[in-house]
Amino acid sequence: MVCKLTYGHLNRTVEVTKKDLLVLEPRVYLNDILILFYLRFLQHYVIPQEVEKRLYIYDPQFFTKLREEDQSSMNLGGMGHASTFNIN
Repeated sequence: MVCKLTYGHLNRTVEVTKKDLLVLEPRVYLNDILILFYLRFLQHYVIPQEVEKRLYIYDPQFFTKLREEDQSSMNLGGMGHASTFNIN
């Protein structure tokens, strides 16, 4: 672990590892951990508290997890439903 951010009243944490830092190269995509770390840092240490109370930041893996759940429901012998997502 290189860096650990503890935030919120539940003392949740985001841990950045050396492997996470290796993606901080030109022309390399950021990973979800670095994005989450930065968003939580902004939310709890930069954004004013009156704004932070009205703000909700989704985990960057939210859409991935949503799609995985949708795919697993489709694999239940046709009992699930297919969803189409348009990202612009």
